[in-house]
Amino acid sequence: MEFPARIAPLGITLEDVQGILIAVAPVVGTPRIVAAAGNLASAPGFAIAVAEAELEAEAEAEAED
Repeated sequence: MEFPARIAPLGITLEDVQGILIAVAPVVGTPRIVAAAGNLASAPGFAIAVAEAELEAEAEAEAED
């Protein structure tokens, strides 16, 4: 199972990932953050899975209203 498929049901958003990278930047250093961000961005399907999860969450919230 690929990474995005495992995190999408958990409700992890792109903002969550960005927040984590920002939080650990002072500890691990900018070069490692840049490398990690590049790896995340190039992970197949990551952006699509996050976008789909966000759209599903919005649709569910609208359906409840």
